[in-house]
Amino acid sequence: FARLLLPHRPLGCTTQYPTLSVRLYRPASWANTEPRRSSSYWDDEHTNAHAFSIMQVISLALLLGCAQASTWSHQAASSIANGTANSHVEGTYTAAYIEHEATSPCGNGVCGKQTLAANAAAYIGYAEEAASEGAGIIVFPEYGLTGFSSYPKSSWISGGYTETIPDPVEESVVPCDDTTGDFDDAPSVVTLSCAARDTGIAIVANLVELADSNIYNCDVAFDEKGFFLAKYRKMNLWGESNMDAPTECTLSTFTALTSTVEGGVTFGLITCADLIYEFPTVDLISSGVVHFVVPVAWDDSMAQMQVMGWAQGFSLAHGVNVVVSNHRTATESGSGAWSSGSTQSYVFAPSNRGDAKVMLAELPLAPAA
Repeated sequence: FARLLLPHRPLGCTTQYPTLSVRLYRPASWANTEPRRSSSYWDDEHTNAHAFSIMQVISLALLLGCAQASTWSHQAASSIANGTANSHVEGTYTAAYIEHEATSPCGNGVCGKQTLAANAAAYIGYAEEAASEGAGIIVFPEYGLTGFSSYPKSSWISGGYTETIPDPVEESVVPCDDTTGDFDDAPSVVTLSCAARDTGIAIVANLVELADSNIYNCDVAFDEKGFFLAKYRKMNLWGESNMDAPTECTLSTFTALTSTVEGGVTFGLITCADLIYEFPTVDLISSGVVHFVVPVAWDDSMAQMQVMGWAQGFSLAHGVNVVVSNHRTATESGSGAWSSGSTQSYVFAPSNRGDAKVMLAELPLAPAA
């Protein structure tokens, strides 16, 4: 089932690389499906770097089998990593993640603005907790503010689940302090900026962005002072027929933790299924990025498609740090932090109980090659 394929690049991303991507083959018949089947036989939280779930072992074994066939790709990535500014830097930083399940204050009703506000308020509490435990950055899950829905695009817009998000500018702004009105249609961005500034922790979160008549699955990033540093529109959609794919192939990075790390830490921003495709991951690695933050809403229905196996395999194959935050439901779980394939912490606990905990991981500034 696992095999080596030529790199997949979204339409319009025409740059080619003399490499092969390691990913699983996805039958064409699955193009617009996203199986939802509960697999909650293991319900516990762990920080043991040597413990693995059965599903993770299966997924990781498949990945590493392919990775062995393309060892030269690993060596190239290691060479790139060794050439980064952090190659001789010693020290660590602490990252946090949380498997938050988006909740709606109106149950099955339609109340997008209230839903966004309620979940953003929960994020403030998580950020405060993570900061109090020494974390410099916290990653929140994909669809963690809005919840996931297969409703058509028009319903996302009319229901108030989208926000109009300005592009970050070189002279970064703090939306929490903005008086220009630029962020009037992005209240969640303002709330997250305030949370980052008030708690002193960098924040990565996921929203649904409205731009003209399109809506995008969109990550946003803030540094520990509340500056709005980056946004990224998900390139590789998976079972999201109501979302639009970007027509421009852009890479998204941001530098945070400048308050505690000289020169800060530069992170690559990707989302969910991006992990299994060449673009934007290989491009980010080629540019020297060795720290990745990844909001996901990845279900656990297929043993060979577990997010923890993919994340750990990606971390090992490329010699990078990866922090994954999954959306938690009865059929979604699996988050963690890996450095060059070594598990720093993880959690797998599918449920609808709303009992997720803030998880921490200490990561090296210079991942081992």
